[in-house]
Amino acid sequence: MIKGPVGSYPPIHDYAFIGNCGSAALVSRDGSVDWCCFQRFAASPCFTRLLDWRQGGHFRIAPAERYETSRRYLPNTNILETRFRTNSGVLTVTDLMPIARGRGHVEPRPSAQLIRIARCEVGEVRVSIEFEPRFDYGLTRPRLDYSDRVWFVYGGADALTVQFDPAMSPKGTHDFQSKIELQLGEEVRVVLTHCLPHNVRPRGFSPAAIQRKVDETRRFWESWSARCTYRGPYREQVVRSALVLKALTDAETGAIVAAPTTSLPESLGGTRNWDYRYVWLRDAALNLYALFALGYSDEAHRFMKWIKLTTAGRADDLRVLYGVGGERLLQERELTMLDGYRGSRPVRIGNAAADQFQLDVYGELVDTAWLYHRHGGEIDPEFWAFLEETVEVVIDRWNESDESFWEFRDATLSSSSPRFSAGSRSSGPSGWHRRLAKRSISIAGHAHVIEFDGRLRNGRSILVPALSHSAWTPLTWTLPAC
Repeated sequence: MIKGPVGSYPPIHDYAFIGNCGSAALVSRDGSVDWCCFQRFAASPCFTRLLDWRQGGHFRIAPAERYETSRRYLPNTNILETRFRTNSGVLTVTDLMPIARGRGHVEPRPSAQLIRIARCEVGEVRVSIEFEPRFDYGLTRPRLDYSDRVWFVYGGADALTVQFDPAMSPKGTHDFQSKIELQLGEEVRVVLTHCLPHNVRPRGFSPAAIQRKVDETRRFWESWSARCTYRGPYREQVVRSALVLKALTDAETGAIVAAPTTSLPESLGGTRNWDYRYVWLRDAALNLYALFALGYSDEAHRFMKWIKLTTAGRADDLRVLYGVGGERLLQERELTMLDGYRGSRPVRIGNAAADQFQLDVYGELVDTAWLYHRHGGEIDPEFWAFLEETVEVVIDRWNESDESFWEFRDATLSSSSPRFSAGSRSSGPSGWHRRLAKRSISIAGHAHVIEFDGRLRNGRSILVPALSHSAWTPLTWTLPAC
């Protein structure tokens, strides 16, 4: 069925994610970039229509007539290809954020760029281009200047250089709209480069140079995907998930963020709209497990190095989440000028959960360290001491109320299960549980006992416990075999 342009707010699942280990964007089935942050996942976006349809800004390339859409990622890459079929022809739009190989596999060289290539594959297509940049979450409507075939978009702390090939001249000072006819084989290439407004070096790219960036990016992702050692069922889907995980990994630090976006609601019209562009310790064990299980040990070791460096200090100061650079001060703000996705307010940046007390995080850190140790990672004396200190913190604070892993605001709950488990096969390193298995403590007013012990159960040594929220029944939790 031939469909026209989307009226407003596509379903969230209609967006495709592209990224390059530093920058990230969401592209709708309508060919519109409605969210785009450059250089840091938590940076101020240049397009924010995802969170406010009227004033957020976007960059759309699509047929000017009615069409039907299909999409795919180029195999084993994070390069998106959207295919528009009209009554007169077929238009393909390719979207990517350039990346190249740096030192080894784990330190790539991402560019703060977005490349879009529209090509007429069949017949002829009339193409509509809408370029409406908005900085500072839509607050700043930047100025467009044009010089020597390159646009300069500036206002506030951000700037873009924009090159259209063939060249196009902006007709306004803030936005650009145009319609052009493409015949069979003809292309429109666009390169957006993010920069600081006081350090702009406008640079044009030849068609060959743009193609080299595309080819280099494709080779990087194909080479990275080829390292996956998983050969079981649904390998294609597993590799696709791994590619997303890699794209959400910060190139500079190796940290893995939970999501590239902020304030997408848990339920439409609700208020639980959080900024997830940070790193949760609760996710660390699962991410580390996935990297080791799929053969990406270099990435796993780099991520663990980030965890060691970031959590260092006093165990009592352990945070629920951190910025990709290890930042702890993630002050939360509400952007009242934005409507929110489909009216889901408020829009938030930063995350106040960084200051919450969630006792289970201590157990998550021990689980992560154990998994790393189990796969041959070295736990140095300083980190050993820190892990021992985390056990002491739990012993001292287990009966304090906290916000729980649901991160409720303005409410405190019974303590959120301080889960400690360290399992190894009987042939595994026996020193682990002896270092952390220290003592037992009793729960005031209850007959049950929480035990930190190193007894062997079914061939594994278990460092207990986890607490249920109601009867305080001791529970155990063990990692699945890798």
